[in-house]
Amino acid sequence: MKHSSTSFAALSAGVIALLALFWTVYGMLTYLIFGFSSIDPKLGAMLAATAGTIVASIGLIVVSRWLERHAAAKQELREKQTAIYEQLLQFLFRTITSQSTGEPMPEADVLRFMSNYAQRMMIWGSDDVLAAWSRLRTALGEGSPGTNRRQIMLAYEELIRTVRRDLGHATAGLESGKLLRLFLNEPPATE
Repeated sequence: MKHSSTSFAALSAGVIALLALFWTVYGMLTYLIFGFSSIDPKLGAMLAATAGTIVASIGLIVVSRWLERHAAAKQELREKQTAIYEQLLQFLFRTITSQSTGEPMPEADVLRFMSNYAQRMMIWGSDDVLAAWSRLRTALGEGSPGTNRRQIMLAYEELIRTVRRDLGHATAGLESGKLLRLFLNEPPATE
């Protein structure tokens, strides 16, 4: 009950503030219109053009600064994501190649990586990559590695494809199995 009354109070305060803003803008415009109507039309036109130029310049500066900050934030996020995604793909690739060579990674190393990595991925990973990572983790947890190798490898490939898409690569031409062929001699058959 307390939550709804707080929400109502916040909504009411917002509506009152918005009405006060509109009333202030209306009053200023009315004052300016009456002020301009009592002066020489040539001077009024010149003042209106000057005021318009100033307002447009200030508006352009504000918008350009906002766009710059937005682009900088996006670039910083992309750099963080790139580092996180590279770390994940290196670890997974090392895990796959260690199984192929018959020298599996120690379980303690895998658990340490997973616990440290999960924290960073939750902060910096995009929603799509988090979902693909979750599907891979689910595939890794089901059954024994031999019985679900196909599902694991397809989930791994989908994770790679999702990471590439998140980093701005076009992945439309990468049908299932193409990425796996880059490092597996015989990728699992697709349905």
